[in-house]
Amino acid sequence: MIEHLTSFPDYVVAVRASGEVTRADYVQTVVPAAEAAMAKHIKVRVLIQIEDDANPSMGLILEDAVFGTRHLMSWGRIAIVSDADWVKRAYAFIRPIMPFELKLFSKAEAEEARVWITEDETAGNG
Repeated sequence: MIEHLTSFPDYVVAVRASGEVTRADYVQTVVPAAEAAMAKHIKVRVLIQIEDDANPSMGLILEDAVFGTRHLMSWGRIAIVSDADWVKRAYAFIRPIMPFELKLFSKAEAEEARVWITEDETAGNG
């Protein structure tokens, strides 16, 4: 399941993933939110909170890779909040190859992630 997190500026797409997370969840929740933000801002930021029980499907992983690559230059910053070991391993693999700021925060650092993803109010303008 993917759910929107509230109280973020419109240049930030903030979501929480838990339990079974499918391609349909992604297409119905993340894609429209990201496209709406991209229509208003040059750079879009993303905060994703991944719970320990999150189990993403292969369809979701492929959809995210395709959508993310298609809009590669639209991403400003991405904050990942998670304590899951598989997320830490994936982060270590993808971080060096991403052309935008990508940062992993522990669950204890969730508020720090919120501050980092929203700091600099001109973020969506360039």
